[in-house]
Amino acid sequence: MTLKLEELKESMFQTRLEIFELMYQLKISSSEQERRDITARIRALQRLHYWQFRQVKTMEEQST
Repeated sequence: MTLKLEELKESMFQTRLEIFELMYQLKISSSEQERRDITARIRALQRLHYWQFRQVKTMEEQST
């Protein structure tokens, strides 16, 4: 399955949005277990976002 550049950029935007929402939840969370779960999810999304960024960069370089 190949993503088009615009679809990938939209996914990147959604990933960043989810990261920011989780960061807010982390600030208001009081449960230590919940904070660990949120932190783990943020880290996973940050790795995904980095991968998406690299894919976009590669696709843009190939199209020029």
